[in-house]
Amino acid sequence: MIEGFLTRPSTDLPVRFFVESAGGYLHKPLEEGEVDKFISKKWPTFIKERKRHGWAVNPCVVFGILRGTDTIIRGCEKRGLDYYYLDHCYIYKGYKHSNHPHFNDRIYRICKNEQSLTKIDTLDEEDRKRVEWYKSQIPVPISDWKKDGKHILVIPPSLYMKRFYNMNVILPEFSSSKDKRTPRKTILTGKESDRIFVDIEANYDNDEFWEKDIVTELKKHTDREIRVRYKDSPNTFEQDLENAWAVVSSQSTGAIDAILKGIPSFCESTSATLPMSLTDLSKIETPFYPDNRQEWVDSLIANQYTLKEIRTGVAWRRLQNK
Repeated sequence: MIEGFLTRPSTDLPVRFFVESAGGYLHKPLEEGEVDKFISKKWPTFIKERKRHGWAVNPCVVFGILRGTDTIIRGCEKRGLDYYYLDHCYIYKGYKHSNHPHFNDRIYRICKNEQSLTKIDTLDEEDRKRVEWYKSQIPVPISDWKKDGKHILVIPPSLYMKRFYNMNVILPEFSSSKDKRTPRKTILTGKESDRIFVDIEANYDNDEFWEKDIVTELKKHTDREIRVRYKDSPNTFEQDLENAWAVVSSQSTGAIDAILKGIPSFCESTSATLPMSLTDLSKIETPFYPDNRQEWVDSLIANQYTLKEIRTGVAWRRLQNK
């Protein structure tokens, strides 16, 4: 038995399908409409369960780390309770909650007790058949390692990930104006017909602690140009990768693309690129060039699923005993 937490229509569908395929049950939020990413949902049935038992009774299922799911994840980790984490896929990505045009279905990653697959998974015969079918539909090219790059590309985590991993983020209840903190305005929600949106700044504070610390550390070990790429960069990711010596990220899936293009990676222990990367920035001039990238790619593909595969229990059968 498992129990899932619904948060918003676009992410609820894979959670619902996964929980139903396992014969579990769902906690529906008190407010079913959209709310700001940092505003936690409240699940009445979970509140009752928590009052009765102290926490969830069964392994939990969440999508992402927003709207209160971060609290569920941390609560499970604190108590040693299993949880299943859903998010955007590793390979064939870029369509988020829309159907991939070739597969005509959404694709999501699902992890057990972590936010990304940080190891190379052992695959059985059924896994290999699934992986080979995916690759027969859309091959995943792997370029030779490039060892003559020039600059280092730093990919900061989102503010949401900084907050989740306690990376010195100013909480969203405050905004900054000329180094002064002022209470944030919030979004007031009600019924769809009379919902009121109070003006809110387009972007939360991004204190840049992570990337500044990374750049400071890199400068101790290299004289190479260091470029920091933000999501609003005018360049495409491919343009920023061109002629790169290495990429440095926290847990960005962009590093997956870099590795596939032959650019070595440095990351943190929470990243799906961990098996293919170094974590010690002092080794920036001697990157890791592993020779088993295909094995790693196959492992990533095996741990992502179409909605059909989630609904029919393929994901649950694979993961329940991991």
